[in-house]
Amino acid sequence: MSENERTSQSYVMDSTSEETRRLQLQSAVYRQASEHLLRRAGIVPGMRVLDVGCGPGDVSMLLAELVGPSGSVIGVDLDEHLLGVAKDRAAAAGLGDRIEFRQDDITALALDGQVDAVVGRIILLHLPDPAGALDSLRQLVRPAGLVAFLELTMSVFRSMPSVPLVEKSRSWVIDALLAAGVDPYAGDNLAAMFRGADLPVDGMATASPAFVDPAQAADLPAATVRGLAPVLIAHGMITAEELDTDTLESRLREQLTTSRATVFMPQLVGAWSRLPA
Repeated sequence: MSENERTSQSYVMDSTSEETRRLQLQSAVYRQASEHLLRRAGIVPGMRVLDVGCGPGDVSMLLAELVGPSGSVIGVDLDEHLLGVAKDRAAAAGLGDRIEFRQDDITALALDGQVDAVVGRIILLHLPDPAGALDSLRQLVRPAGLVAFLELTMSVFRSMPSVPLVEKSRSWVIDALLAAGVDPYAGDNLAAMFRGADLPVDGMATASPAFVDPAQAADLPAATVRGLAPVLIAHGMITAEELDTDTLESRLREQLTTSRATVFMPQLVGAWSRLPA
């Protein structure tokens, strides 16, 4: 991570093949929820949309499908590796002609002309001044355009009946994010971020996947804990031996299978604002 990236986007996890896989897994888990919220926010065919913090391109590709052949998407991220992955995946999906990927700092971004909408998913929590970033990004949107962001909250991540390792995983993720200075309840605080940028909250909604299949339920939580393990260990919260990330997923599956639990994943919260005409 470059020094420029550290100052503008305090991403907790390193850019590795494992983290790239986790991001794609996260996107698969939240694809339907994201599509639902983006449609509710007002993303429609023909729009020119800016996707900030695009990572490996999942939201950019979803937006390209929503805006259709008459629309276009600009995906922006600082991570060169993730942008390379995004370009290859968009081309393979036949969406490369609708998406322009750019390596840039989203807090100091300039565009050739305004966009119809700016969108971001699970990005504001990584910024030191999310309200300031929103205020800057709104300047890139045309009058009567749309500002729409989606953030996760850990407040509803749970299993029913309660499974000990699910509860531990939830605590580990929350503790690691707090230790790294990242808000694990960003979705709960999304309206406050908008108001901090003097953006009216014209609409909010939530969407959350739930799983009864132990394999589906265990995969993303285990991958997230693995990605945050260095933070937990560095802060003395747990030892590598106690965490045992190599077997975490299988242990989660075993407990979920035994308890026949339903896992309610962290909730995705969407908020959107229509700018004055």
